[in-house]
Amino acid sequence: MDLAPVWRERDDALGSLGSPNLDFGGAYVACGQLEYLAEQHPEHIGNAPAAALCALLREARHQDQRQCFFLYRKAARALCHLVTARRDPALSRMAFSTLGEVVCERTGPLQKAAAEVMGCLPARVPAPGPPPAWPGGPAPVADATTVLGLGGAKKSARGYFLGRSHVTPLSGGEGFVVVKLAREEEGAENLFSEAGWMEKTAGIAQNCPGVFRVPRPLLPGGAPVFRLKDAPGAGAAPQGLHPERLAMAFVAPPGYFDYPNEPDSLSPVPGESVLQCLENAALVLGWLAGQGIVHTAPIPLFHNRVQRERRNDAGLYEWQRGGRLDRWLTSCRHPNFGATGARDFEHFAPRPGPAKDLYLALGKHVLSLLLVAGSCFRMADPGRAGLEPDGEPVDARDLFDPALLARMARGIIHSYHRGFSGRPFPSDLRLDFGILVQAMIDKMGVDRNMEEILRAHDQERMSPEEFRAFLAERGVAGKKEKGKADIVMLTGPHLGQFAGRISLPEILDATAAAAALCVAGRYRARDGERLPH
Repeated sequence: MDLAPVWRERDDALGSLGSPNLDFGGAYVACGQLEYLAEQHPEHIGNAPAAALCALLREARHQDQRQCFFLYRKAARALCHLVTARRDPALSRMAFSTLGEVVCERTGPLQKAAAEVMGCLPARVPAPGPPPAWPGGPAPVADATTVLGLGGAKKSARGYFLGRSHVTPLSGGEGFVVVKLAREEEGAENLFSEAGWMEKTAGIAQNCPGVFRVPRPLLPGGAPVFRLKDAPGAGAAPQGLHPERLAMAFVAPPGYFDYPNEPDSLSPVPGESVLQCLENAALVLGWLAGQGIVHTAPIPLFHNRVQRERRNDAGLYEWQRGGRLDRWLTSCRHPNFGATGARDFEHFAPRPGPAKDLYLALGKHVLSLLLVAGSCFRMADPGRAGLEPDGEPVDARDLFDPALLARMARGIIHSYHRGFSGRPFPSDLRLDFGILVQAMIDKMGVDRNMEEILRAHDQERMSPEEFRAFLAERGVAGKKEKGKADIVMLTGPHLGQFAGRISLPEILDATAAAAALCVAGRYRARDGERLPH
């Protein structure tokens, strides 16, 4: 093969990137050439081309261009090809160091491009596959006394409802018997899957570096899903349950219902126990993802709850897009993680196939943990939220402890990295937690964004009954005529204005950096290379 054209192309691109007068278009063409060469002929990319690519990213000369993301993505991809080629360890380390530096220290399109590319490094993660699916057919019938007896609850024990789960404490603080009932619109599939994931993870939980206590599913009638013959105990059952009382049951460990942001659970105000809880949850969620098991909903995250029925994304939050985050404090109310590790196993799923999807899943975990960390301070006085009588936003910044929040943020990101990659957070890379924490306090501590808008065309999709129930749930007073005008509701606090951008981009920058470095750390660990020092 005649490689002369390859060398000429490399030299032309290098000469272009080295010019101080290079415009955006020229830089784009030169980076495209080097990206191609780095992928197809990495042996011909030496120190000079690699250094030129690193300088392009570090100097960020074109960051004011509207399309700069695509330029920086090409440069980052070229450097990643040098990392994965592993032909020259020194070049590989230089490329990795530059990408890590950009991911940690930059913001905006440059950081986004570098993080997405770094997050797509081919990190080897097992694919365990899902547990067996619901086989169909009628579920067996079981009475509440039998179910509670299987779990070790005494007949005299008194239980209570937490949402759709009926909880009966075991004697001596040994845990709980939980009967979880299906929602009205659900079948048996989710409950069956939850029991399957409990059994699947129980066998590997002892290898987890953090505290991860997996509930034990009960099998009345020999099956994990059953039809409950009678009410499980005293207390009114919630509305909207399956008419056949489809249920599953399990024995949960002590602390299973202790929430890190619930003052009465771990401590009256955020402190060391809350910090340890968040660090442990990050370690467990990261470790599970490293085993190929991803929790798809650590907390419910939405861009726009009000338009769920007509949006292709069902209103779910796609953090990489940077949109407004709907009702962040409400989403944090009962996280699916706590002192015993992960909860709500029905949201477990095998790791997504495409590398970018795994990167996004890791980011969802980190973002959820950081949001809950912020909510811990607000929940110390949950009544202080919304608007003051004079219409001014509630200012609850005095509830935050900046030093403790910084420790929480650092502990979350470092613990998640260790859980997923199996190694410590790289010591040579620095995330600025001071900037992150100050932004979190300023935006999470003042309820500036309270409005949600029910568009007239969204109202048309509702029946009269749904329309009235929707408004009543959100506390909208007065008679409203359906479909005549947009209706403004105060349902926040949100992070950002309705249909706008997030008001806390710093938390997404930290999320992107953490997710990218987790993938990169696992890639390096599994390929036997040392992280650069």
